[in-house]
Amino acid sequence: MKRLLARLHLFALTHPNIFLAGVLVSVFMGRLAFTNLPLAISITAIAIALTWHYLLPQRLRLSNARLAFTALASLIGTSLLFAAPAEAISIGGIATALKNDMGSVYDAIVYGCYGVGITSTAVGVNNGIKKSKGDQQVTNGSIFGYGLGGPALGMIGYIMDSAAESMGGGASSMNKLPGGLQ
Repeated sequence: MKRLLARLHLFALTHPNIFLAGVLVSVFMGRLAFTNLPLAISITAIAIALTWHYLLPQRLRLSNARLAFTALASLIGTSLLFAAPAEAISIGGIATALKNDMGSVYDAIVYGCYGVGITSTAVGVNNGIKKSKGDQQVTNGSIFGYGLGGPALGMIGYIMDSAAESMGGGASSMNKLPGGLQ
């Protein structure tokens, strides 16, 4: 056990981004297993098949057709084990689980797009004023970059918020639990 912990510690020190991503994925999958077990098992089976495929040497890897068949078979196999097979493999099931788990994060991203967009627009206007007063350090590219990037980020936030509403409720109501868990 000590050797395993020592190896895990060395791996975390040498590959911190991969280790952090693994921890975040584990937390997400644990939460997903609590709210939608068939979907969590399906995603885990696909992730194992893909990881196994890409860790193999090039000569032992599956062909693309066999990899697709393995992924589809894992989805169908896990969906047959549960009472609601359509829920485990449906796009709606995935979207619902993501909405329930990621509602607050989604809100933060939407409002971050709005905030950074407004700030960027203000910087572009400020750069335009500086340029009109003769400041040689401000370029036309920075004026247009900030001036057009700000509204573009605002539009991205608006589109994300509209997409959340079209999928069954606004971004502010995304972090509610499914009907069976309330």
